Order: sequence, then structure tokens, then C-alpha cells
Amino acid sequence: MRVLPEIFKPALSLMNRLPFRRKMALTAGVMVLPVVVFTYLLASGIGREIDTSRKELYGLRYIRLVMPFLRDVQQHREFANAYLEGDASYRIKLRDSRILIEGDMRALEKLHHEREADLKSNVRWGLLKEKWHVLRENVPSMSPEESFIAHTSFINDILVLISHAAGASHMLTDSDSESYYLIDTVVDKIPLATEYAGQMQGLGTGKEREGLPHVRERTYLLVLSGFVKLAVTNIEENMGKAFMAGPGMKAELEIHVRDTGGAVRQMDALYRKIISERGVRIDPGEYDAALKRVIDAGYRFNSAVLTVLERVLKERELRLVKKRTGILLGVGLSFLAAFYLLAAHYLSIVSPLSKLVEAAHRIGKGNLDVQIPIVAKDEMGLVAASFNEMAKSFARQTVQLRSANDEVKREVSKREKTEKRLRKSEAMLKESQRLAHLGSYRINVPGGEVCWSEEIFRIVGRDPVQGEPSLEEYIGHFVHPDDRHFVRYMVSQATREGKVFKLEYRIVLPDGSVRYVHSINSAMKEDDGRVSGIFGTVMDITERKRVEMELARLSRQNELILDSAGEGIFGLDTKGNHTFINHAAAAMLGYGSDELIGMHSHSTWHHTRTDGSPYPEEECRIYATMRDGMARRSDDEVFWKKDGTSFPVEYTATPLYENSIISGAVVTFRDITERRHMEEVLVKSERRYRLIVETTAEWIWESDPEGRITYSNAAVKNILGYRPEELTGINCLLLMHEDDRKEAEKMLLRYVAEKRGWSDLVIRWSHKKGGFRYLESSTVPLLDERGEVAGYIGFDRDISEQRRAEEALRQANDTLFRSVSELEQRKREVELLGEMGSLLQACVSLQEVYAVAGKYVQQLFQDDAGAVYLLASQGNLLESIAMWGVDFQGEQLMTTHECWALRLGRTYVADVFLPEVPCSHWGALRTASLCVPMAAQGETLGLLTLQFHPQWLNRTEEMRGREREHKRRLAETVAESIGLSVANFRLRETLFQQSIHDPLTGLYNRRYMDGLLQK
Repeated sequence: MRVLPEIFKPALSLMNRLPFRRKMALTAGVMVLPVVVFTYLLASGIGREIDTSRKELYGLRYIRLVMPFLRDVQQHREFANAYLEGDASYRIKLRDSRILIEGDMRALEKLHHEREADLKSNVRWGLLKEKWHVLRENVPSMSPEESFIAHTSFINDILVLISHAAGASHMLTDSDSESYYLIDTVVDKIPLATEYAGQMQGLGTGKEREGLPHVRERTYLLVLSGFVKLAVTNIEENMGKAFMAGPGMKAELEIHVRDTGGAVRQMDALYRKIISERGVRIDPGEYDAALKRVIDAGYRFNSAVLTVLERVLKERELRLVKKRTGILLGVGLSFLAAFYLLAAHYLSIVSPLSKLVEAAHRIGKGNLDVQIPIVAKDEMGLVAASFNEMAKSFARQTVQLRSANDEVKREVSKREKTEKRLRKSEAMLKESQRLAHLGSYRINVPGGEVCWSEEIFRIVGRDPVQGEPSLEEYIGHFVHPDDRHFVRYMVSQATREGKVFKLEYRIVLPDGSVRYVHSINSAMKEDDGRVSGIFGTVMDITERKRVEMELARLSRQNELILDSAGEGIFGLDTKGNHTFINHAAAAMLGYGSDELIGMHSHSTWHHTRTDGSPYPEEECRIYATMRDGMARRSDDEVFWKKDGTSFPVEYTATPLYENSIISGAVVTFRDITERRHMEEVLVKSERRYRLIVETTAEWIWESDPEGRITYSNAAVKNILGYRPEELTGINCLLLMHEDDRKEAEKMLLRYVAEKRGWSDLVIRWSHKKGGFRYLESSTVPLLDERGEVAGYIGFDRDISEQRRAEEALRQANDTLFRSVSELEQRKREVELLGEMGSLLQACVSLQEVYAVAGKYVQQLFQDDAGAVYLLASQGNLLESIAMWGVDFQGEQLMTTHECWALRLGRTYVADVFLPEVPCSHWGALRTASLCVPMAAQGETLGLLTLQFHPQWLNRTEEMRGREREHKRRLAETVAESIGLSVANFRLRETLFQQSIHDPLTGLYNRRYMDGLLQK
């Protein structure tokens, strides 16, 4: 038992450091945490089961929509086959079937958008939609067999999509679930059974005829009917297992199981009758009706199973939700009960503790009459009784201490009042001196002691802790060296004569800065008239001195500015007399600076107009400014010099105000004689510029930074067909060729940002009457006062004829280069043909002929894909002896009726750009094909086929025609050479056989025996 305290020491140490509330919270947390974790894990597991059930329900709804889609596609296959076999009455049914399929796909598309996160089938659905569009477009051009195969492939994709939706929805993950066998039946078994029945319906065996079906049809019927029966057997097994897991389903689904099984057995009896009985007339209506009963029964069965399955899944989800709700509700009620008990326990302890703490606080505040009303017999009651006894003891001792303390307080109160009045007086004096920057001092003359106020310490920058310096130390260390002699003299005079004196001097602070002070001093005298000391004040006047010096400096600076200004400036009073004038104004008027002061202005230099007529004072604009207080500017008047000459001026008159009353005016003026001369020169220059711009053959234009045209000369009429005023305000980018517009817009933004223009830039511009003109453009930027681009001036030259000549020259060069290349190609082809002919003549076996032909045909048509076929001994079967090209679409074997060239007995060309029907052995032709029959001595020996290279699609129509004709001639030459070689070799083989056989008996003759003996 002694081990237990050691084990619990860390926990007890932690609990002793925590308040009681936190102890209770920690205990409750430790108790509740495992329950919370267990409840969370249990609820999460049930939640995952609910999510899985909901995903299965989403998948079920998806399959419910897919099944009508599957049925409509099967009907579309049936109608398409009937229509392609020549029954025009199915055309309307085929159209209605397409409409139904489109509606099914729209419903599925909507569900895909809503539940993509659960189904994860957007990729498969996208491929299925694309395949449907291809099938819908190509059905009219298909044969019945091709249509059947394409529809069957499309239906298989739908079945894969159903399986994918079931997998993504986790519908087949739990084999023990009562819904597992129903889901397996809906997802796999029923769709397969209906599809096999639909394939049997589309085989074409239901056509009206006599006799047995051929072997291929019988084989398909046996296979498909076996699949149907196997699927129905699996359905019956699944439903038996489902009925065992959920007996309640049997009443709803058993009739559909019997209906489907009966329809399959009727169908089985019918097709056995078709297969086994000879001479029985096959009724297509009876055959189709039997298969339709199977398909309809399957879809009815599927719909019933989906309905039952949806109900089962909803019931399972509801059970899981109720289970999770019950668990959470039970745990919640348990938590509430536990919380209620903990709260009661907490209050039974905390309430007495709170009363103890509150009583302790009241005792700390001096209330010693506190008594705790706790009458419990437990430990808390004993603590409360001890606390009450302690409070009574404190109350008795407090009464004794209070009586002694009252006497002390009365004495202290008297002293505090006296000290308070004294401190208040000192504080008021100190604050007054601080606000006035005024300090006081006293000097004891006999002893030399000095006493300073706190403000003097602040003024001279000395720490009061250092104490007051002596008079001589103050003069030697604080007074400026240039003022020390003066201060000593004034102090000695006051000591001798006892008079009041004032002085201003400078002091030097410990940080080296200099300040100005003003001192007033008075001598203190004894009864016998002797001076016993000096009392004085010191005021810091540094700021006042700084303002005075600044005003003086500004006055001198204004005079310098006025005298250094290049414009004439003078001031007038309200009578028009000069009050000040700068040197520039006096020099321009021919007077001295002081000569005009006080003179009347108008009669001195403004008395006459430009034309020599008198200028009355009441009409003077300067005097009008002094009358109405409005500033005026003029540049069409003259001022008169002292020598009697005049000069044109530009002046500005501004009123002067003093206390909101006009007291005069300030006039600034400049001599504009040179500017007037430059204006005349500019007018002449502009006339010359206008003449050049309007007569030049180049288009000269101006635009803003965004490209809007603000000016065009008359040349634009000859170049683009527009009058200049038609282009004003139009963005130049709108007149450019659409292929050049985006690049020109980027270029304009770049050049505006770089603040520069462009040169020799060729742009295509649209002509008013249609077509485009090539213009070579150069520009210079127009910059505003901030240095930003304000616009552009452009010079465009029409180079359309030059570009047309360059284009013609380029085309001629291209034609020449192409001709040379074709000539070299023809030369190489002739050489290869010669080599192939020589080798073919030297071949001693058909294998050598095949090898030589395959090698040289591939070299002659190395850019294309193709094959060489020879006619087999059967007479209608062609076998490949050489194939080349990675994209070749042909097969190793083919029949003669698959190629139009063999049917027509001549070369046949098919092209995606031409209306010819391609040969069926090519499949879906992507470029162009060339088929050349190989014949010799009137006998067809084989076929040479070519599939043109993919770059064929990028050629022009002219180039395609020229290359197609060349390949045709070359292929015919090659086919003729190979055909002659094969025919010659076969003829030689025939002659050899005739030479070693007796013509009458057909037995080997003497020549054969001689050759055999020689070997």
C-alpha cells in the first residue's frame, strides 16, 4: 500500500496547482473523452453506411434512366436495319426513335451534371455521346450488316456504362445484402438477356423464305439463344436467392420471373423449329413477335425489380438514420444526466467556498463584523466556525488600534495642510517662470553665494543636481566669450552704485549651442546703504532674436530676387505713383532704379497707344485693376522709354490688398519684341509646311495615343479612297487588315509605353472601295509637358505595287524550285524503274519477283502507304506480297469484289475532296487512294494500291491534282512492269512443264529423266 502515494504524487501535485473549477473540468473531461471517441467512431461507421446506401440509390436512379435509353437504341437498330434493307415505311419510325434517344440523353446529361461526384462517369458519357453523333450521321450510308455491328458496339458501350455506374455507386460491394442479387439482376443479367434477344431479332433470319438458314445464321442463333437462356437461368437463380433473403419481394416479382421464363421458352421452341425443320415457311411476324415478347418481358421485369430495389434501399437508409439518431440521442441524454450530477456536486462545494472568500475580502476591506451563515456539520462547517471566531478576535483588537491612530492623524493633518499651501505657492511660481521662460537668481555679494530657480537651470542646460555655480564660474563657463567683459563690467557697476540695470548677452550651453538672454537686475541694500546682494531675472529670448534675424534675411532676399528677375516688376499706389521698381524694369524703361520712385506711372511710360494716339488714364487696364480689384493681362500695348522710343510688352497687373482694401497694384512685364518677330517667322513657316503636306503623295496623319485619327492630308483620298474629314475621330486600328490588327494594337501599346515611334513598318489597310493596300509607315511621338506621349505624327507610303511585284517574283521562284524538285524526283523514279525492270528480268523464282517488287515499290512511293496484291489460285481472293507505311488501312487478304478498279478493269482514284465512292477494302478513307489493276496478256494478275500521305490534306487543289495525276501514271507503269514480270515467269514455268511432259499421256518424258539423272 505504500506504493500508492508514490504513484499518485504527480497527479496530486498537478491537482494542488489547479483551481477547484479546473479540477472538476479535468475530471469530467477524462471521464467523458472515451465515451465521445467511441460514439464518434460508431456514428461515423453508420454515416458511411448511409452514404453508401445513398450512392446506391443514386446509381439505381441512373440505371432507371439508362434502361429506356438502351431499349430505344435497340429499337433504333431494328428500324435502321429494316430501312437499310429497303423498307421505306421505317423512315418515320427511325426519325421518331432518334427523337426518343435524344430525350433520353438529355435526361441522362442532367443527372450527370447533378451526380458526377457519385457516378464519376463524365469521361465515358462524353465518349458515348460522341459515338452516338457519329452513328447517327453515318447510318444512312451504311449497309445493314455495318449498321447492325455499329449499333451492337454502341449498345455494348451502354452496358459498360451501366456496370461502371453500379461500381461507382458501390451497388455490388456487399454480397450478403438482401439487395445484392436484385442489383446484379438489374445491372448485368436483364440488360444482357434483352440485348442478346435484340441481336437475334436483328440477324435478318426472320425474312420470309423457304428452307434452312445457312450455317453462319444457325451458328449465331445457337450462340445467342444459348446466351439468352443462360442469362434467364442466372436471373431465376438470383431471384431465388433474393426471395430467400427477402421473402416479401416474392409476391411482387414472381409473376415477372414466370413471364420472362415463359417468353424465352416460346422463343427457344420457335428458333429450334426454324433451324431443324426442312421446307417450313418462316413467318417473320411470328419470329419478331416472339423476340419482342422476350424483350418486353425483360424490360417489364427490370422496371419491377428497380421499383422493389428502390424501396429496399430507402428502407435500409431509413433504418440506418434511425439507428444513428437513437445512439446520438442516448449518448446525449447520458451526458445531460452526468452534467447534472457534476453540477450538483460542484455547487455543494463551491458555494461555501465562495462565501468564505467573500468574507475574507470584506475583512480585508475593514468590515470585521462578518459572520458566515454555514451550519453544516461537515468539514466546511468546522472551517466556517473557526473563521467566525477569528473575525471576532480581529474586531476587538481593531477598536484599540483605532483610538490611538486617531490622535496621530489629527497631528499629521495640520502639518500636511501647511506643507500643501507652501508647495502650491512654489508650484505656481515655477509654472509661471516655465511659461514665461523667465528664471530668477540671487547673488550674496560678501560671500559670493549664488541661488538659481529651476528655470535658470533649464535655460543654461545645467543639471540641478550639480548645484549653482559661482558668479565667476558662470561668467567664465556659460557667458559667450565675446560678451564676458561686458557682463563683468555691468555687474561691478551694479555692485558699486546699487542701480537697476538691463542687458542682453549670449550664453553657451554644454552641447555647444548658443542662446540669447535678457537680464534685469536690482541691487539689495542694507540699512547702512551697503549693497549686500543682487537679485535679478533672466529671460530666454532666443526665439525672438531668431525671428528678427529671419525677417531681416527675408527682406534682403526679396530685394535680391526682385533685382535678379529677368522681367520688369514695379509697384504702384492707388494714385499710380511708383512705390518700388527692380533693376530690369528701370533698365527696359531707360531710367535709374531710384529715379522712378514717386513718379506718376501713366504719364511717364504709358501715355500713348501703339498707333500714336493718346491713351487716357481712365481707359488704362492697370488703373482698372486698382479700381475693381481684378487681375488683368495684356500683350497688345507698348511702353515708352525715357528717350521717347516704344517697345511692345506683355504685362500682368495684380491688385495689392491691405486689410481687405485695395492699396495699389504690382505690374510685371517683359519686352516681347523678339517674340513678335518669331511669331511672324512661324506664320511663314507654317504656310510652307501646309503647302508641302497638302501636295505630297504620301499620307501624312496625326492621332492621339489610343490611335484615333485627328488629322489627315489630301493624299489619303488617292491611297485609301477616303476624304480626310471621313477619317477624323476613327480609330486607325479599324482600318487595318484583321490579321494585322491585334499585332498593331500590341505594338501601339508597347511604343506608347516606351515613348518612341516606329519606322518602315508594313501594314495592310482597307480601301474604301474594297480590298487592301500595303503601306510602309513611319511615325514620331508627340510628347506633352510631362514627357508623356500625347499622340503620333505618321508618314505612310503606298507600296502595294511593289509588294505585288515581290509576290509575283516569289511565286515564280517557288514554281521554278518546285519544277526542279519534280524533275529530280522524275529522274530518280526513272532510275528506280530501270533498276526494278533489270532485276525482275533476272529473277528465277516468284519469291524473288515478290521481293524485288516490294522493295522498289516502297522506294518509289516512300511518302505513301500501300500494298501489292496477287490473285490467288481460287480466282477471287487477293493476297498481299508487299505492304508498307505505318498508317496503311488495308488488310492482308481481300476479295476481288471489294475493289472498284478490279470491277471496272481500270485505274480507280478516290479522294475525300472528290465525290467518288471509295473501295470497301479501305474502310473509312482519311486522305486519298489509288488502285491500279496488274494485268498482262488480257489476264488480271493482281492489284497495286496506294494510300496517300496525311500531308495530302494540307495541299492546294492545284497541287493535289498535279500530284494525283503523277502518282497515277507512275503507279500504272509500275503495275505494268510487275504484271509483265509475273506473267512472263508464269509463262516460262508453263513452257517448262510442257517440255518435260508427254503431250498425249501427260507423263514425264525423256527430257525430265535426263535432267533428273544429271542432278
